[in-house]
Amino acid sequence: MGMEPIQPKPSDLRVIGLLGSGQFASVWRVGSGNATTEYALKRCCKRIAAREHKGIENLLEEKRVHDMLHHAMIVRLLTSFQDEETCSFLLELCEGGDLGMLLDETTKQPEAAARFYGGCVVLALRHLHSKAWIQRDLKPANVLLDARGYAKLADFGFSARLERADSRTFSMCGTAEYAPPEMLRNQGRSFPSDWWAFGVLMYHLVTGKTPFDADDEDEIFDAIIQYAHGDPCKREAAQNMLSDHLRGQKVSEEGCDVIVKLLNPSEKKRLGSAQSHEGAPLEEQPWFVCASGWDWSALLSRQVAPPSRPWDTAIARNCFGEYRTAPITAERACQKWCEVNESAAPVEKRDQQRFRSFGPTVVLRDPDSDVWRARNPASPIGSIGSPEGARPPLR
Repeated sequence: MGMEPIQPKPSDLRVIGLLGSGQFASVWRVGSGNATTEYALKRCCKRIAAREHKGIENLLEEKRVHDMLHHAMIVRLLTSFQDEETCSFLLELCEGGDLGMLLDETTKQPEAAARFYGGCVVLALRHLHSKAWIQRDLKPANVLLDARGYAKLADFGFSARLERADSRTFSMCGTAEYAPPEMLRNQGRSFPSDWWAFGVLMYHLVTGKTPFDADDEDEIFDAIIQYAHGDPCKREAAQNMLSDHLRGQKVSEEGCDVIVKLLNPSEKKRLGSAQSHEGAPLEEQPWFVCASGWDWSALLSRQVAPPSRPWDTAIARNCFGEYRTAPITAERACQKWCEVNESAAPVEKRDQQRFRSFGPTVVLRDPDSDVWRARNPASPIGSIGSPEGARPPLR
């Protein structure tokens, strides 16, 4: 399973890099004293959470699901804490970037690599579902790569707990290209919805595009609804067209079969839906089990050699996310760390009380300019990608 990350004292943390940022959250690279181990610190803005509908509940749910998950293919939460303005998740650092970066750089992946990354995600989703949670936002940017190149599921900000096997959740959330047809029909979502998203992810990996790619969100949703048409003949024709496109991209018959079964509009017939799917379960599909050297147990115990990447770990670690082509200066980093989001009102006392269960109050030291300059080069080493291909900001 690999060594467990050492849990540092939050008060010992030093900020040494910025991985990505958005209106709601920023993710920083941090170290602890003289130790060589580094971590990812996700800082979430309390003001934005308090302003958004169910924002506080979603943030507390994200911590709750993280607390329940301990798996080799899921990013590990080490601890959580808060201050007056932020709630912080201290996470293991995945130094190899994410699948979104990989697709930006390579366009698409060989089937063997897609199989490896997909296998990691299958193991992660099975564990997540066994704890009665659904992910609801599976996409390349939420599948991180660790230092060895193993894929790990991350970001559970949209996750929801299903108390019963027949429970459903009706929130409209996630990423448009990965939206399941049942959600668009206002029928809610359950565990099969994650397998739909997994099918879109696998299609994306082997072709370089999502199957329902379009210019805007409305056109994407229309394409998904048309694919999942209520008329059986039209639905079958759409699935055949999907298969033909995959074959045109030189995807193997076994690969086509798995992806089309995952993208079955019927939740009951969708591959991955363990008890309802007719036929062999996902883990026993020929695309996996007939592949040379494939072994689920070896994958789980991290004994399978990962695919090579088009960059080394040092580059991904220092130039991650939108900052990989334009590293942030020490002065701007220190300023950004201390920034307060003025677009939202200060958190009221009653809402601060609701945050109490998130974790203890810890005030971290501001970034040190000299340390920042020493740990972050002025320009990327062997810059990967281009500014146009930078990852979108965190939500």
